[in-house]
Amino acid sequence: MDYEKLGKRLIIVGICFTCFFGIEFIFNSNEITLGPIDPAIWGQYGDIIGGFVGTIVALIGVYLLFETLKVQRLSNIKQQVETRFFELIKLHRDNVSEMHSKDIHGRNLFIDIKDEFHELYGWVIKWYQFENSGLNLLEWKKNSVQITYIIIFFGVDNSSTEFLKKRIADIISNPNSYSKFESRCLNGLISAHESTKHGNRFREKKDKKFLKLDGHQSRLGHYYRHLFQSVNYINNQPSNLFSYKEKYDYIKTLRAQLGTHEQALLLYNCISPLGEPWKLSKLITDENRKLITKYNLLKNIPFGFTKEIDPKDYFPDIHYESDNILTNRRKELLLIYT
Repeated sequence: MDYEKLGKRLIIVGICFTCFFGIEFIFNSNEITLGPIDPAIWGQYGDIIGGFVGTIVALIGVYLLFETLKVQRLSNIKQQVETRFFELIKLHRDNVSEMHSKDIHGRNLFIDIKDEFHELYGWVIKWYQFENSGLNLLEWKKNSVQITYIIIFFGVDNSSTEFLKKRIADIISNPNSYSKFESRCLNGLISAHESTKHGNRFREKKDKKFLKLDGHQSRLGHYYRHLFQSVNYINNQPSNLFSYKEKYDYIKTLRAQLGTHEQALLLYNCISPLGEPWKLSKLITDENRKLITKYNLLKNIPFGFTKEIDPKDYFPDIHYESDNILTNRRKELLLIYT
């Protein structure tokens, strides 16, 4: 609220009321003449004006005090939210810096996982072939990304084999297609992993072979839970306290913490069943809960960076860096977002 403008308006209103009552008093009083001023008569006029205007001013003063306290309270709440949000950003940075696998630490781990993902993706599409899938091209590509990410996430260690097979069978759904994929690809990956793991037990540390597809659940699971919590924390703030633009600016600050490889892995995570709460779940119909699109969280993925996996196939309404103009759908969404 602009209190300076309000104050000026109240002064004008007060002057108008005073003039109005003055005119009314003069024209309706038989005792007013052009002679000497009678203090008693004009004293009555002053009492009328003072009583009426004074009451109005007092009420306005109470209202302005209430509004001032209200603004201060909202400002304190917003400050608390902002403080908490930047604590979450700090925790995000700490999470990234503490991540490690083998001799790879911090943000470099995302580079390694992305490379591992695309190497495995090549094997997946070789044995889970489009021609035999019975699906359209986009559905097959989505299944292929999901299968690859599930394997990368859980790994092919014996302790997770049965669970992994069940998750992949749910994705492929066609028993015949799954059976072929399991026998030709999945079992081979599991066998190779077990062989390397067994051989490493008898090798010196410097001679141990790199253990592929060992899984990243302990790293990525915690990372994405915290990232989702941070975005959702801002998204859930009431719209009367934070406008969409304010929320977007906060999330933009968080997005700036994500490297390009992190955003690429976030894309793969969100395509997989594990990342459905971000947007793709069929249960999510409210556009304000589709966080990836709402806050352009994949905006900075360069064209071609994720190779044949095009982010626009899954999140067409994001305004990407490579886009020159907003799509009509994006413009419609901007009117919906709160």
